[in-house]
Amino acid sequence: MAWNPSPKIADLRNLAPKWGYDQMIVLAINSKTGTFETVSYGVTRQLCDEARKINEQIHAKVASGDIEIDA
Repeated sequence: MAWNPSPKIADLRNLAPKWGYDQMIVLAINSKTGTFETVSYGVTRQLCDEARKINEQIHAKVASGDIEIDA
């Protein structure tokens, strides 16, 4: 897998084995500002690419309002 130095990816890289998963997707919401972001991680390049595809779908659905967040 290509190394990603992002601190958020590093958090997922550390959390994944603790939880026993090889892919992780996080939806983070700031209820004060009404903003959100999504981050994905996979242990291998292939798993990372697969998680990214799911992440992009989730992000798009939240951004479009298909999945509502109360902020």
